[in-house]
Amino acid sequence: MGSGKTFWGKKWASQLGFPFIDLDDLIVQSEGMSINEIFEKKGDAQFRLLEAEALRNTTNLETAIIACGGGTPCFGNNMDWMSENGKSIFIEATPDELLPNLRNKLTQRPLLKRMNTEKLKVYIEEKLEERNSYYLQAHHILPYHLLTIHSLDFLFN
Repeated sequence: MGSGKTFWGKKWASQLGFPFIDLDDLIVQSEGMSINEIFEKKGDAQFRLLEAEALRNTTNLETAIIACGGGTPCFGNNMDWMSENGKSIFIEATPDELLPNLRNKLTQRPLLKRMNTEKLKVYIEEKLEERNSYYLQAHHILPYHLLTIHSLDFLFN
């Protein structure tokens, strides 16, 4: 969350001539409500099921850049599915790198709505510790501070 998956995904897709898909956008389209509304009305567990279904519905795409939510790899064998069906990339960022990005979007993120900066940093640290074992299974790890428009060139050369 907050590592720039959507930002960089759009840039990379454009540069490479691939379609770009944001998994959250697919969920919003299929449910007819925002991510915040889904969390509020259906809860986290139902959201994770919708997320896994949306991910698996991308199977028919030959080549695309897909931005998944930060929790996507951690539920429903999603990381295994991603590894079997494409190339996964982990944008590795420190809490200090993520904090400014997330602090600017507190109202847009259902899990962060009521957090001050101190609570947010602790939350980021806890989530990274909890999720890193999944993230580190990615085919490629790109350090956040080294991201450029050409970060994915190695995949296609």
